[in-house]
Amino acid sequence: MNQMKIVISPAKSLNFEDKAPTDEFSQPIFIKEAERLSKILKKKTARSLAKLMSISPNLGELNYEIKDYSLRNILSS
Repeated sequence: MNQMKIVISPAKSLNFEDKAPTDEFSQPIFIKEAERLSKILKKKTARSLAKLMSISPNLGELNYEIKDYSLRNILSS
């Protein structure tokens, strides 16, 4: 049985513009579940994201700013 595991690791900078340094990657199994989770998280405020993730308000704001990225766009990059 497959299980979905989520690892969230805030980074100091995120770069979605450059191509990944490898052409090898796996196909996600839980894309529908991730999209459902993404829809829920998109409704959160920066403050509520920070509280949910137990991170600083500044990191909460950063995560809030990038929340509009489409999972399908990220995965197809």
